[in-house]
Amino acid sequence: MYELYVENCKARNVQYVKPGLYRSVFCSEFNLSFHQQKKDQCSKCEQYENSNEEEKIKLCSYCNEHIERKNRARREKAADKEK
Repeated sequence: MYELYVENCKARNVQYVKPGLYRSVFCSEFNLSFHQQKKDQCSKCEQYENSNEEEKIKLCSYCNEHIERKNRARREKAADKEK
């Protein structure tokens, strides 16, 4: 994001700040933070989470099947570990 900020400043011919100050202001003034995702989420789950209510209704049946397959796979994995 910093690189986009610098490009934007250069395009507008405005002086830009150093990365440390940018990060400090971004995190403190806007109460946002940078972090690494802990685990990946499949594109269908992400699509469902980011959709509006109307789209969620359309995706609901697929999502329910997907969650059931995920849970079944986890149960089978747990059973394999016990063996």
